[in-house]
Amino acid sequence: GVSFLPQLKGDLNSIRDKNIYWQWSLGKAIRQGKWKAVASASKWSLFDMELDCNETNDLAKEFPEKLESMIKQWQDWYTSTSAPALKTKKQKKKKSK
Repeated sequence: GVSFLPQLKGDLNSIRDKNIYWQWSLGKAIRQGKWKAVASASKWSLFDMELDCNETNDLAKEFPEKLESMIKQWQDWYTSTSAPALKTKKQKKKKSK
């Protein structure tokens, strides 16, 4: 892998060439340069992290092609991993009963 420690330490001049992908519980996300696509369950949102680091202005409607491209990249990455399938909210509720 490629370390993103410089970015975590605040090095804003270091450039990361590779995407960062992650998933948790019902969520998933991809970071690509200044863009971050994030989903809770199945609803995706798109943010410009250079202008909106607090993720308050969803740009999904303004940049639908960018979002679709990032979703496809996230799906390709996820299917290439050995991670178990993400559960839906309904599946989580059934398991807890």
